[in-house]
Amino acid sequence: MAKVSVIIPCFNSEKTISRAVKSVVRQSFRDLDVILINDASTDGTGTILKRLADSDARIRVVCHDKNLGVDHARFTGVREATSQYLCFLDADDTMTKDAITSLLSIAEREDADIVEGASSRVLGRFGLLKQRGHIKNRVITPPELMDDFFISFFGVNILGVTTWGKLYKRDLFDRSGIGPSGYNRGEDLIMNMKLFPYIRKYVTVDQEIVHYYYGGVTSSLNSSFYECSKRQYSQKLEMINQYGYTKAIRTTAIEMCNILNTTVQQMLLARWPYEQIHRFLEKEASSGFLDEISSAAGNRDAFVNIKKKNLDGIIAAQQYRLWKIRLRRFCISLFANIL
Repeated sequence: MAKVSVIIPCFNSEKTISRAVKSVVRQSFRDLDVILINDASTDGTGTILKRLADSDARIRVVCHDKNLGVDHARFTGVREATSQYLCFLDADDTMTKDAITSLLSIAEREDADIVEGASSRVLGRFGLLKQRGHIKNRVITPPELMDDFFISFFGVNILGVTTWGKLYKRDLFDRSGIGPSGYNRGEDLIMNMKLFPYIRKYVTVDQEIVHYYYGGVTSSLNSSFYECSKRQYSQKLEMINQYGYTKAIRTTAIEMCNILNTTVQQMLLARWPYEQIHRFLEKEASSGFLDEISSAAGNRDAFVNIKKKNLDGIIAAQQYRLWKIRLRRFCISLFANIL
């Protein structure tokens, strides 16, 4: 039985999965296995996964008969894993060579349930530009863990909310009893939020663990993002009530107000008709949701149009923000050409 299992969900990942898997099998730490979950891919991913498994006995492929989403795929990997520790990696990202060695040594020394490392964001199609992220070195235990760091899942960026870049004790999943949330966006935040109350020690270390390949901001609108965020907002409120974590009510509402504004901005970028955006906001206003989130967010100038249900004002504010973004990009481009 391997010491560490690396779980990689795959769906139509033929262009990137080989790179991701190679970064794992070339780890300086050798006592690992790789569990590849083929979530009913329709491209050449399945053929590539078979070739990878044939090339290294540590690689195992598990196939879904139908596409269930990345969250279900991760938990399929958790069920299949027999190792003491788990890592998750997205099919388009890579791990640094000593990633598992670094995380595991700290996990064993500190007897930590989770060890979180830093990541680098890789920009551009050729991956030549990297932005190195940094985090503080911390050893966190209760009651500080819940009192000061649970807020990370409610709109305040302190600890990472993603699955990648971390090493988990397997028994954390057994103790919590959590399963797939069914979300197709923000599912990693929900998983980590549900695990958090069961953590006895959480360690963060400023060592580069993952290269996160970032394709740039898309101008297309993901139609499920907003509704998914609303459902997660309700689930966060349930967690707040369950654990009496009332200080997160305001930050969660602020986050939801920002998501609403961002959604309108995405609609504008996707060239939705003005009347269609207005109807979307009318629906949110008539349901009472704008009152709910603006009231909980408090008096903030950025949300005055939401609070007053000034729908034209909400749209105009995002049009102005887009204009400023485009002007800044133009100036940067112009300056670069002059140089």
